[in-house]
Amino acid sequence: MICGQLDCSVNKITTLVLMRIHSRIEALVTGIGITEVVALADYATEDATWVPALLEACKLSKPKNRKAAWVLHHIFLRHPRFIEPQVAQIIGALDASNDGSVHRELLKVLVEVKLNEADWMKYRAMLFDLGVGILFDEDQTKGMYYIAMRLAERFVKSEKDRREAVKAIRHMLSGSDTGEQPICHAAAQTIARIEKR
Repeated sequence: MICGQLDCSVNKITTLVLMRIHSRIEALVTGIGITEVVALADYATEDATWVPALLEACKLSKPKNRKAAWVLHHIFLRHPRFIEPQVAQIIGALDASNDGSVHRELLKVLVEVKLNEADWMKYRAMLFDLGVGILFDEDQTKGMYYIAMRLAERFVKSEKDRREAVKAIRHMLSGSDTGEQPICHAAAQTIARIEKR
């Protein structure tokens, strides 16, 4: 009986926390389809509090955190103007999460988002180092390696960066189970572009 009461209390507290973040967070459930995700992404055009609420939801437990990150990625794809001013908050949500799915969706945004000059100066080195670090991590997924190559390429600034990025990509190819043709081809193309810069 006591356990049942505790479960009920925890559920009430969780619901209150979610409601405090935003009432629409309740829609972020397992099994949500792309149609619902697009509708939730488009809601950003109607409510200025929706993007900040989703960024907070990325810090919750799954599935809400994963679905929030997925919706944020779709907001970026459909309405980038709502995401571009939120780079610091996206990085904060990325740092606060331990979930690889959240990382993947938020990094997909960071690899392409248009940065203003202040954000470029503030975050360029950190995002470059993040990409290189992922490439040296042999436990990462293939999808994360693709994102990491794009991060390293985008944020290369110096000759030292170029050498480090190429070394990281070659390490990724030699040290992991990535012998598949598509990733080898993508890596070769990325190295060629980096070396041309």
